[in-house]
Amino acid sequence: MTSPARHYDTGRTMLGFGYLDDTDERYLVLCPHCKGHALVSNKSFQCHSCYVTHSNIYKRYHSYANMKSLPDEFSWYGHYEAYMRKQRSAWPLTCKSCNQRLSKKIGNRRPPTNMPKSSTITCPNCRKVHTYELLWLPIFSAKLPLDPHYGCDLWLQTSVKNGQIWVYNENHLEKLRLFIRADHREDCGYNRSYFSRLPTWIKSAKNRDIVLKACDKLAIKSQVFS
Repeated sequence: MTSPARHYDTGRTMLGFGYLDDTDERYLVLCPHCKGHALVSNKSFQCHSCYVTHSNIYKRYHSYANMKSLPDEFSWYGHYEAYMRKQRSAWPLTCKSCNQRLSKKIGNRRPPTNMPKSSTITCPNCRKVHTYELLWLPIFSAKLPLDPHYGCDLWLQTSVKNGQIWVYNENHLEKLRLFIRADHREDCGYNRSYFSRLPTWIKSAKNRDIVLKACDKLAIKSQVFS
């Protein structure tokens, strides 16, 4: 008789699954230029369809907080958020006239969406209108199906009736499969781990077949990188 499959959560975070080992990274992505399959490996981008390459490394937005603009060679295809050029803190702001807290915020945008160079804010207290020059800086969230270095859409993502399933690479996909197949799942006690943060519907036993079929679909999509 086959013993029930067990899975132990080691506490690895979502971003940890982009690493194959301690140094090598691998993200299978959709090329923003031709919509073909591309690879982000060790912070370098290479499309396998149109052969566009990038070697510019995305850095956290606070590295650019004191810059007047982003470098010309900067390559980021993900989301941006607006900041004042002369103030390091993000919104909300304070009125220049009466110090009233201002709550207006410019939502995040994704190129080629028009990103205004300035924004006006009316103080609710003194009714003064202020114009602020904006600097759009890249933002990244591990909750979105994007690679962390260029903000490209992930190649391995698919939708089912309950939501979306996505992984960074083939190894990540296999780890997800083992988790879904397991009859017993041991928690590491770290509630910021990838498996602890998965949506409830993915972890539900009643959706096991649906999720595993989606994983099979992603496995077929990954074969173009073989």
